[in-house]
Amino acid sequence: MARLLQKPKEEYLNHLRNQINKKFPSKISSNSGCDLLIADIYSKTQHLLSIDTIKRLLVLKKSSSLPSGFTLDVCAQYLDYHDWEDFVQSYLEQSVFYKNALLINIIEDRNSFEDILMHINNNIKSTDLFENFNKILLYKAQVKDEVFFKRIFEFHNIFEYNELHKYDIYYTIHILGSLCIKYDWLKAIAISHYHNISFDENYFVEWLVVPDKDYYFPLLENYYKSNGDTKSAVVFYHLIQCTYLAEQQEWGSFEDHFKQVIPLLVSTFSFNSTLKMRWLGIQLYHDSHFNNGDLQKSIVKSIFTASHINEKDNGNCITAIFIISNYLTQLELYDVIIELYEQKCVHRTSHLGHWGDLNLNHLDVHYALALLKTGKKEAAKLIFNKIKQQQFDLNFKHRMFAIYDVLAEEFN
Repeated sequence: MARLLQKPKEEYLNHLRNQINKKFPSKISSNSGCDLLIADIYSKTQHLLSIDTIKRLLVLKKSSSLPSGFTLDVCAQYLDYHDWEDFVQSYLEQSVFYKNALLINIIEDRNSFEDILMHINNNIKSTDLFENFNKILLYKAQVKDEVFFKRIFEFHNIFEYNELHKYDIYYTIHILGSLCIKYDWLKAIAISHYHNISFDENYFVEWLVVPDKDYYFPLLENYYKSNGDTKSAVVFYHLIQCTYLAEQQEWGSFEDHFKQVIPLLVSTFSFNSTLKMRWLGIQLYHDSHFNNGDLQKSIVKSIFTASHINEKDNGNCITAIFIISNYLTQLELYDVIIELYEQKCVHRTSHLGHWGDLNLNHLDVHYALALLKTGKKEAAKLIFNKIKQQQFDLNFKHRMFAIYDVLAEEFN
C-alpha cells in the first residue's frame, strides 16, 4: 500500500466519512455499529481495522492524531478505489468539474434557486466551495437576482459556523456587505431580511460592524427588535450604539444607551474579548465627557488586568488590545496604547493565525501614531514601515486609512 506523504486535508477526510456513511447501510454511532462496519470492510478488502481506528476516523472519539496511510488506503479500497491517492484524485476531478459546470449553468440560466441550493448544501464544505459560491454571489448581484439574496442564508453549508472555515465565512460575509454598499436594492433586502438569520450568531450584523454605512443602523434596529429577549444581542446593540454616538458627539443619545447597558451587567454576563473591550472603551468615553476623567485611572487598570488581554492565546490578546486602542486613540490616551503594546503585545506576535495577524497590523497603526504623538518619531517610523495597508479589512479600513494617511504624510 502507498505511504502517506503528506497530511490529509480535512475536506478529503469529510468526503471519505460521507462516502462510508452512504455505502454502509446502518447508522454508525455506537460500538456495535463500528463492529459491523469493521466486518464489512474486512469482507471487501481482507484488511482488519481496530474499533479505535474506526471511532477516531468517524470522529466518534476525540483524537489529535490523523489516520495512518494504511487506514486511508483500506477505506479507499472499501469504497472501490485503488488506494487513498486514487480516492483523492477522483474527488478533486469531480469537485472541479461539478463546480465549474454549476457556475456555467447559472450564467446560462439553467438552474433554479432550488437547484443551486441543493448542489451547494449537498457538497463537501471546502475553501473551493466558498470560492465558487463567491463567484455565484457576484454574478447574482450583477443580474439583480432578488430571490437569491432574500433566501441566501438558506445555504446552510456556507453559513453554518465551522471553525476550520471561519475565515471563508468571514470573507463571504464581507463580499455580501460590500455588495450592499454598492446596490440600493440589495441594501433594502439586507435591512428587511438579514436581521434574524437562523444561526447561533448573526454574522451579518455581528461580524460586519460598519455603522458609517447607511444600511447598518436600520438593520441593527431590526436585529434588536427580533432578539430583544437575548441578553448578548441586547448588550451588543447598545455597545455599538454607544460607540458610534460618542464619536459623533451625540451625548444625549449616548447616555440613553449607556443607561440601558448597566442593568444587563448586574448579573454575571459572559463577555467575549471584543465586547469586553468595547464596554471598557465606552466607560472611558462616558467618564471623559460626564466625569472629567475622574475614573480614568481605575478604568485603565481594569483594561490592563482584563482576562482577555492576559489570556494565553496570542491572537485573542492582540485582538483585545487592538479593539480597546480604537477607543484610546479617540481619547488621545497615547501613553496607555504604548504601555499596553510594550507590556502585553511585544512578545506575542508569533503563531497568531489569520485574524491575529490582521489585528496586529491594525494595532501597529495605533501604536505608530501613539509613538509619533509622544515625540518618538524614529520609533514610529520603524513601526509605520511594517504596516501593510492592503491588509485593512472592511470593518476597520476607513478608520485605519484615516490614521495611516496622517502617518504617511509625516514619513513619506
